[in-house]
Amino acid sequence: MLIKSKYKTTAMIDCGEKYTAFRAVDIEDRDKTEYIINVYENGVGRHYADCYTRLRHCGDFKEVFIHEGRLYSVFGLHGGDSIDRIFSKGSKHHWKERVDYAHNLFHLALSVSDYPYEFACVALLSRNMLVKTGNDENKKIAVNYTVSPLENADFEQFMQLLVGQVRKIFCRRYAACDAELEFMALLGSGTDV
Repeated sequence: MLIKSKYKTTAMIDCGEKYTAFRAVDIEDRDKTEYIINVYENGVGRHYADCYTRLRHCGDFKEVFIHEGRLYSVFGLHGGDSIDRIFSKGSKHHWKERVDYAHNLFHLALSVSDYPYEFACVALLSRNMLVKTGNDENKKIAVNYTVSPLENADFEQFMQLLVGQVRKIFCRRYAACDAELEFMALLGSGTDV
């Protein structure tokens, strides 16, 4: 499928009621750069049109436009490993490497906390968070913005998603000290830490 005579879709990433996400190539670009294209229909499109006007300082965001009565948004596409593979219990990554990625996760959370919650919450979903491995400069967490409509995208949901990611990093260990166990209990209770 060709969108706006510029983007050629190569695969469907996600599909829901009044929403679809595609992987696409910019056919006008010499490098054939890949993107994620989010497509919204009807009332969902009107709501997200307002959200996109409030999205600032997102380096992956390329453009938003209306085409054939639908709202389209274009974001950069990243490759890498799922964040769940890095922070799983059986992960073979060295603890120092895990700490580097944890630092990057907190930096990402601070960066997206200023976005409208429709984007901030989606950024913290495991399915959208990818880890780029390599030398120290390239160890970062990237987000593929498949911005599917979420119910109750608000501060509370943002914090729940962030706590879920933090709990993966600081999983309960047999040799954990009392302070660490208390911190984990506070995270699970939803009270202020």
